[in-house]
Amino acid sequence: MDESLFEALRGVNRKRFHEIWKKAKDGEFQDLSEEEQRLGKIMLDHSDEYFNQFEFADTLSDHEYDPDNEVNPFLHITLHAITEKQVEDRDPIEAFQFYNAMRGKKCSRHEALHLLGIVLVKFIFQTLREKVPFPLDHYRRILKEYKSRRPEKIERLLADIPIDDGQEKGIDPRIGVFLAELRKKHPHIRTHEEEDDNWWREGIEMLASGNLDGAEKRFEELILAEPEHHDGYEGLAMVYRSRGRRKEALLLIEHALTLAKGFFEEGSLDQEILDEIEEEKRKI
Repeated sequence: MDESLFEALRGVNRKRFHEIWKKAKDGEFQDLSEEEQRLGKIMLDHSDEYFNQFEFADTLSDHEYDPDNEVNPFLHITLHAITEKQVEDRDPIEAFQFYNAMRGKKCSRHEALHLLGIVLVKFIFQTLREKVPFPLDHYRRILKEYKSRRPEKIERLLADIPIDDGQEKGIDPRIGVFLAELRKKHPHIRTHEEEDDNWWREGIEMLASGNLDGAEKRFEELILAEPEHHDGYEGLAMVYRSRGRRKEALLLIEHALTLAKGFFEEGSLDQEILDEIEEEKRKI
């Protein structure tokens, strides 16, 4: 994800917003930078809601918005610009996948971008306030998990998610060795960059039909594409159980359980999913 976008947006104060608004309103986009053009177009799209705020942004530059009672239109536009660019650039790919998943759940384009912004705002305040690197791995993990959620539940589920570095703790060192071997086996798989939305379903269908070779390959690829997510490890553990490779199956299902518990503690995974993984472990 391009950090220059955040740098550009940090420097846009309300007086500059007013200048962008005036040029956009008059159709003078040629005088604006690429990111300013994006902001100007989004401001025009929101002119019915925030016309007065944009029109008098220069004279109201000192106004402090109460987050409990007011919407800060400039923050709203900024977040909208970031999410729009993430989807357009597919960077990170999870933002594009989350957006498409919300559209598939009957959200409008604006509603889907707004939901992506709700997730983003949990992470971006830390970046802008403390001028620290954006916690991209954690952001990707949450988007990956939340794309399967119902749109109306997302904001509530996000309330209890802590902002941290997204690093998993207590990982069995054998998993690192296992991942290194998988990378040698499937060097074409790019972590966090694959269109892997259907890989879990495809692997399960192959497993159910008795195509263990196909299922094993698909779950291996899913692990490499999303190494911080539990699905691939759980699926491959099921394949290994079917092949009688109990020791390896236990290693993978225990790792899947560790990752799933992390999502559960964040509030982004339902108890029933955790129960399903624990039941799979009992079968092994």
